Amino acid sequence: MDDESGDHADITNIINTADDTLFRQILTNPNHVLAHLLPEKVNTHYQLRPKLETKSSIQVLLNTVIQDCSLIEHLLSSLLCSPCC
Repeated sequence: MDDESGDHADITNIINTADDTLFRQILTNPNHVLAHLLPEKVNTHYQLRPKLETKSSIQVLLNTVIQDCSLIEHLLSSLLCSPCC
């Protein structure tokens, strides 16, 4: 019984490997006899994040960070230097 299950696993591995190899060959060779059976490739262009493409947008971002830091510094300064009650 163990020999049969071992043989079955070996044959399954051989078939899966052959299947993967054939599919890879069809994908990489547009002249393969079975290539026409595959669906057309769809080119999708995802833009998941906004791009900082220009120097001015980077400058705006830096200015915003500097302003935020200045605000935090001002608030901390006023809290630390204010007289107590």
